Amino acid sequence: MKIVTEADVSALRRITRNFDGARRALCEAVLESAEPYVPYDTGFLLSTGSAEADRSGVTYGAPYARRMYYHTGSFSKRVHRLAGPRWVERAKDASSGEWERTVLGALLR
Repeated sequence: MKIVTEADVSALRRITRNFDGARRALCEAVLESAEPYVPYDTGFLLSTGSAEADRSGVTYGAPYARRMYYHTGSFSKRVHRLAGPRWVERAKDASSGEWERTVLGALLR
């Protein structure tokens, strides 16, 4: 007796087709979620946040962004009351479930 099976790979094709869109959606979600944590004086640091060209992550392009990201001192809470160092990690702790849902939704579109 010969049994022939066919796997339905349509969902897999759909997921791989939407992979770039999911990466873009994740970068946008990261930037949006991190906004209240980014130190804010003039707004320049926040305005330089963008997705990497290959959508592998986000970058803040201000010349002083790295220094602020790893800064151990205090930050003004005048505009962003949650402002502080390592803002992406802090946003991740607060929003990781939302980021997962964003990626899953984009993959299954």
